[in-house]
Amino acid sequence: MEGKCGQAVCYEGDIGEAWALVESEGGEVLLCKELLQPQDLAQRWSGAEAGKYTGRMEVFISNREVKVARKLVKRTLQLSDLRTYAKVREGFVWRRRVKSESGQLDPPFLYPICLCREPLNPDLLYVFCESCQTCFHEQCLSSPECPQCKANLGGIKRQGSFLDEDLQKHPSLQLERKPSQVLQVSKYPLSSQASAELSAALNRLAEEAQHLQFILGEEDKVRQNLKDKVLGALLLAQAEQHSLGEDTALDLKALQAISIEAEAALFFSSAQTVKSPNYGRRARMIIFNLLDEKNCDLRANLLRGSVIPKRLAFMESKDMASSSMKQLREERERKYLEEQLICPNTGAKLLVKTHKGEGVIDMGEERVLNSDTTDLLETLQERKPAPQHEDEEDPFDPNNHSPSALTEVLPPAHSPYVLTRVYDIAKDNTPQLLAKKIRKRMMQYLKPEQVESIMKAIK
Repeated sequence: MEGKCGQAVCYEGDIGEAWALVESEGGEVLLCKELLQPQDLAQRWSGAEAGKYTGRMEVFISNREVKVARKLVKRTLQLSDLRTYAKVREGFVWRRRVKSESGQLDPPFLYPICLCREPLNPDLLYVFCESCQTCFHEQCLSSPECPQCKANLGGIKRQGSFLDEDLQKHPSLQLERKPSQVLQVSKYPLSSQASAELSAALNRLAEEAQHLQFILGEEDKVRQNLKDKVLGALLLAQAEQHSLGEDTALDLKALQAISIEAEAALFFSSAQTVKSPNYGRRARMIIFNLLDEKNCDLRANLLRGSVIPKRLAFMESKDMASSSMKQLREERERKYLEEQLICPNTGAKLLVKTHKGEGVIDMGEERVLNSDTTDLLETLQERKPAPQHEDEEDPFDPNNHSPSALTEVLPPAHSPYVLTRVYDIAKDNTPQLLAKKIRKRMMQYLKPEQVESIMKAIK
């Protein structure tokens, strides 16, 4: 019986029947790759298993080459990928390869579905929820309701060609996903050896991260993602040091400890929830600055210990910025301040020159005449307090409490009456001002109900 390229052939091997994938035909000998069935994995390699939801006709393509004589071929079957198998429903189906030296599967994990978090078995019936775009094994459901969104599934069980249709319509059902790295190595100026070592380390990290994504809850996934990004930045810092001829003594466990400490500090400073605006904002800030191509200083300082890991949770963007960015900002601020000119005979009006032109600002008005100078105006207003309106009396101004009938040699602001009056007003206003300030500060880190509970206890 002849075997053609792409076919699975059954032949008489050394220990009985075996299967192989024909890759090329040459005379009386077929050049093939070994095909292994699920039971073969556990027999050859201890601890290796195909998984609970492997198909009955599923095989694994080995990298081991075998030569099969045509006369030894007993029968042939079609070998298809998942999409083709869903249409023809005959022969073998393959989704993964296996290394003959170690029994390691590639990809190591299949994308999980359903409540059981196991991959889709092409031989089993399954139910697809159109409402929440989720797929379930039929045998895992106990009612016609979708466990996720409670929509009525309608009792439609899919198999065969329906599987191919859903795979095309919904990419989330793809059963083979390659792990993605936390950073693109080619963006960074590294030596060829450092680049290769970093890529290998990031690939291992990506595989571990992909496995964890299958077993973690939604909140833990967010936290793990930040840890992986920080760890990736530390591995990058090591590669950068290696490119410069400098070596660090930290191993992978030490780097993982740094990433865990940094994330934990942010998590506990954000009311222990990733849904806190503080967590999301600062996590994005940390990732952006640590993975910035020009910000090797921050990565190196974190690696050396000059920046304590938990301090990352409280640093502002300007503190994390690269040296070149800090220098640019300082130069820009110095230039703007030098070009501010006070207009003659205009009192509180300023002529401000920026890179977009000139603008006149009246410090007493809320409206800014040139919108490009908004940031500069805010800076100036912080340095110079806004003038009081004529009809407003500041209760803290001693001159507003001088009694008309009182005549003293000393100025009114130094009189005992005035000092006593200002003291009373300050005493009355202090609790309210302090409470407002404390409440505003706590709202940055705590939930509203927690803040109210603390304020009640203080009162």
